[in-house]
Amino acid sequence: MKSSYLLKTLLAGAILGTSYLPNAYAAFSFGTNSSEIQYVTMNASDVGQSFTANWLCSANTTCGNSGTTPNTLSATGKFTLDSYTSTGLTLSATIKNTTSSSFQAALMSIGISAPALTPSWGTAGSVFTRIGSGGGGNFPGGFKNINSCIYSGSKCSGTNIKNGLGDGNANTNPLSTDSFKFILASNSGTIGSSVTLSDFAVKFQTSAGSYEFGDGLGPSPTPEPASFWLLGSALLFMIGIHLRKGMPKKA
Repeated sequence: MKSSYLLKTLLAGAILGTSYLPNAYAAFSFGTNSSEIQYVTMNASDVGQSFTANWLCSANTTCGNSGTTPNTLSATGKFTLDSYTSTGLTLSATIKNTTSSSFQAALMSIGISAPALTPSWGTAGSVFTRIGSGGGGNFPGGFKNINSCIYSGSKCSGTNIKNGLGDGNANTNPLSTDSFKFILASNSGTIGSSVTLSDFAVKFQTSAGSYEFGDGLGPSPTPEPASFWLLGSALLFMIGIHLRKGMPKKA
């Protein structure tokens, strides 16, 4: 009798617990503005959560250049909100150049539109060693709203291809992944209850020319909510088996 009561209690607890399992897709808020620019909005409740940027310029498209690229250019970025205070926020990032190494292409700059916020380093990367204003047309490709630029080399608009984040090609930087931490501080002294960042544009320097394009923003796929639900379902199944074994057999 006591065993049956205990198992029923565990079953009820498991059902309740699965409703509170973490959901990575509940973090941040994503959208697209009237200019078809994607944005992400964050607040203090998102600290510790991550989102991704997926950059893609398909082969035979212009992507901010007067000519087309003969090869697909691609990169990914994972951004984690480390802190959110009344005066600013801190983000950690890991950037990977995923362009095929058969093509000479380096990622030179990352631009972010962060209204009324000033960028500075938390910890610089190995490749991305400079940070500053990318506004006033400093970021190439027609991205006029960008005011935070994270870049390699000597300037946001790009320099020698060997200074950028490489793609494994022998003629580019051997490093294809870089990590860094940066701060966005309020110009007025307070950032309010939420902050919206947009654009997240990149500049690639290649053997065929330079290309600048935006991204696809979204929630980090890890951890996957489906995995948590699978775990909860397995727990419910195991408890159900125990309850079944405890039931009296029919004559």
